[in-house]
Parts: sequence; structure tokens; C-alpha cells
Amino acid sequence: MIRPLALLLVASVAVSGCSRISNSKINPMNWFGSKSETAVVYEAGQAPALVPTRGAATVDQRVLIESISVAELARMPSGAILRATGLSASQGAYNAELVFVGAEGATATYDFRIETPSGVQVQGAAATREVTAAEVISPEALRTYRTFVVKGARNSKAAR
Repeated sequence: MIRPLALLLVASVAVSGCSRISNSKINPMNWFGSKSETAVVYEAGQAPALVPTRGAATVDQRVLIESISVAELARMPSGAILRATGLSASQGAYNAELVFVGAEGATATYDFRIETPSGVQVQGAAATREVTAAEVISPEALRTYRTFVVKGARNSKAAR
């Protein structure tokens, strides 16, 4: 029992000594050509984009939701939440978003955009086609705009 323990102790001391001679051929970390890499540190806002842009703008392929059922503005201490519910033309709508279109006077306008699945589309009951999307409204926007209009393909609803 003492012999394996002594052998383990000697091996541990010998291997720990390899860290002092990092460029030596004795060091097992150098046996297979491994190299250390230095980390690149970027200043705030200077890091390259994770998804490279190739100069072309992204075009939104989503369509307007068929009709808007409800548009409401829920006030909060840190602004408000504009929430809209609408009915899509068929089941399976996804990637819903309220997209800011523009403003005129004290009215801000949003498009309710959704993505529809390709292929055969089943209409189904109204409850299965209901989609909800929300957008955070800043306190500055609340001071600027009094009415928020959400547009669909057939109608629009205003929230105050």
C-alpha cells in the first residue's frame, strides 16, 4: 500500500514541475501542438456585430394581421405597455410584433405584423386564430403622444 502511494506522490510532484518549464518538450501540454491564444478585449460599443451585415437592408416579409380586436394602453410607473389582440386569417400565425410606423401630431401609429406558415392554411375557429402582441412605451413617448393607433389589414383601433 505504501509503494503505490509513494509512486503517486512522486508522479504528482514531477508533473507539477512541468508548469515551470512551459516551452519544454517534457511538458505534456506541448506534445500535440497546442498553443495558447490571447483574448481580445473591445471597448464599449466597438465590438464587431455577431451577425455581419453585407450592406443590404433587411426587408420585413411579415403581413398585417387580418383585424384588430382590442388595443389597450396599460400605464406603469416606468411608462406604459401597448397591448393589441387581433385575428389572423388562418391558424398558426407567429412572430407577432407591433412595429412603429410613424407619428402625426399627438398620434403614434403601429402596424400589427405577423408571419404566417407556408403551405396549407386552416382557418379554424376565431379563438384559435387570436394573436396578441405588446410594445413598451417610454415615458418620453407618453408625454409626446396622446393616442396610439394599431393598424391591421381591415381595421385599426386606438388606445389612449
